[in-house]
Amino acid sequence: MTVSTLSSPEPSPTCAEMTAARIHRYGPPSVVTLRRIHVPEPQDHEVLVRVCAAGVGNWDALVRTGTSGLPQSLPLTLGAEVSGIVERVGVNVTEFHQRDEVFGVTNASFVGGYADYAVASVKTIAKKPSKLSHIESASVPVVAVTAWQMLFNHARASEGHGLCPRRCGQRRRLCRATCAVEQSARDCQRTWR
Repeated sequence: MTVSTLSSPEPSPTCAEMTAARIHRYGPPSVVTLRRIHVPEPQDHEVLVRVCAAGVGNWDALVRTGTSGLPQSLPLTLGAEVSGIVERVGVNVTEFHQRDEVFGVTNASFVGGYADYAVASVKTIAKKPSKLSHIESASVPVVAVTAWQMLFNHARASEGHGLCPRRCGQRRRLCRATCAVEQSARDCQRTWR
């Protein structure tokens, strides 16, 4: 997991254009270009986030190469994980307000985050923990959700029962982490103690 910081755009809810990392065709990293495009408008149950940091993961390469398995329309702005400040709220948004610090995934299509501003669904973001920086927050969403799903949805973990992927019989802890998902699973498990 790599996190990129963008040069902070001037906060302006009336800003007409922004810079975004876009693709117009699928392919290698060389297809990514920086373009000036219109700032998107948040729709029903969405917010416009001024992006302070964006996470970079393997799934972004899958989107870029057209192999993510998700329906995408070109051209598109890459990036799913963001941390930033709410600039505007769409219709029927009650849980977030202008100037709230938030983090999460932009949307179910995993696109739109590598830009000065990103529209995010209120279902896929949360208020940023005050103890985390924007860079730290942008690195959390996908791996943390993956770890949570692994522990609770697939392994059906419960309080007091540890998971050991090597089935070595150890309780209340995971074996040594070998990737970001396992590390996040270990972090989730620590909350049980």
